[in-house]
Amino acid sequence: MEKSFLPYLMAFMWMSFLLLMGVWLRARVRFLQRYLVPAGIIAGTIGFALINMGWVGYPSPEGWIPLKVGDFGLVSFHLFSFGFGIIGLGCFSRHTKGRSLTLIKGALWIDLLFWMFYGLQATVGFGITDLYARLTGSATGFLAGFGFAFGPGQALAVGMSWQNDYGLPDCVSMGLAYAAAGFMVANFVGVPLANWGLRRGYATYGSKELSPDFLKGLRTPDKQVSACHLTTHNGNVDTFALHFAVAATVYGLGWIVCYVLKYLILPPNYQTASFGFIYLYALFAGMIVRLIVNHTAAHGFYSDDVQNRILGTTIDYMIISALMAVSAATVMKYFIPFLLVIAACTLITLSGVLYLGRRVGSFGLERLLVVFGLITGTAASGLALLRIVDSDFQTPAAAEVGLNNVYALIPMFPFLLVSVTMPDGFGISGMLIMHVIMILVCAAILLAGHKMKIWGPRQF
Repeated sequence: MEKSFLPYLMAFMWMSFLLLMGVWLRARVRFLQRYLVPAGIIAGTIGFALINMGWVGYPSPEGWIPLKVGDFGLVSFHLFSFGFGIIGLGCFSRHTKGRSLTLIKGALWIDLLFWMFYGLQATVGFGITDLYARLTGSATGFLAGFGFAFGPGQALAVGMSWQNDYGLPDCVSMGLAYAAAGFMVANFVGVPLANWGLRRGYATYGSKELSPDFLKGLRTPDKQVSACHLTTHNGNVDTFALHFAVAATVYGLGWIVCYVLKYLILPPNYQTASFGFIYLYALFAGMIVRLIVNHTAAHGFYSDDVQNRILGTTIDYMIISALMAVSAATVMKYFIPFLLVIAACTLITLSGVLYLGRRVGSFGLERLLVVFGLITGTAASGLALLRIVDSDFQTPAAAEVGLNNVYALIPMFPFLLVSVTMPDGFGISGMLIMHVIMILVCAAILLAGHKMKIWGPRQF
């Protein structure tokens, strides 16, 4: 029975303890409040330090046995993939109906900037690491783009495929290290950027003081709101259990697709990538299940609010596990090129977003902040920055981020198929050419948008 706790249940217990510590520190430390550092990042950063010192583990008759960073990497991958299934369930929610032309154009603008800056980050990362005496191997620099723009989940998925299936060294740790650096940039560069916009009066709805509950991350009793409505009778099944069962079923459908592809459809050269794509198959399975729910009597018992609470929980734990999966020894091995890549990606992203965000027209500051958070952290990072200048989400920027996820699905699958199988497919030069083409296409579309006066001269 004792061994049944090891290693993954023990990993969850450690993450839970660290999450509680992160919540407590956010509520007590002014520095963390000032930069709106989420509890998950606080917990993951502490966990990163502890696990690399060998302090995360468990006692045994043989002494203290440390857990491995790889244990947390596997947990992070499954949490990320599980969450993608829930995102699929939300693609056809009632909140996605009735969008205006302004919303659609704003979402397309965000999507173009996402892919263009991802391409820039990946290309710059590759160039620096390759020029720096090939210290990291020619491929790992591309993971800067995955870590910054896509976040820890995608960086981990691609890194695991390159490292485990194709033998490229250190891809998992470096991909997650870039993702962790991206989160830090989103907070410690994004928050001053938002405050700068407020002081200059660029926010559409003026400057509002951030409430104490937002700064501390805990709601006082008079600010607490209902999380969701119960759609089932507790004497039958708990509402949370019902929605968790839907999400787990979607993930199971993704596993079935992976199994069928690997053993019945894919040629041998591509079989290793089948289970690495489980998050995408779960996403599509979630979309199909949601369409079925919407057109049956089940829609009356399905709640997006409940499903979003499950997704939020998944993301919090995924961030912690991703940071704890970073090997400090690997990062130190490539420390100089790692710092150069982070500095270059931050500078390019910040200057590019500032230039284009000032010229997008209405809601420029709000859209600028959303994009910066999105392409350095995650969508949650962008929304957190947006809330500084638009506390009630009165501008369309928040909705544009959600719609952008739908647009991004169009190029996502073929792009990730090429990326995950890169070592056995296009190769490093093919990846470089693909990223350069991506940058040029997005830039050309943005230039065409300028000619059509979709965006124009500097507004602020």
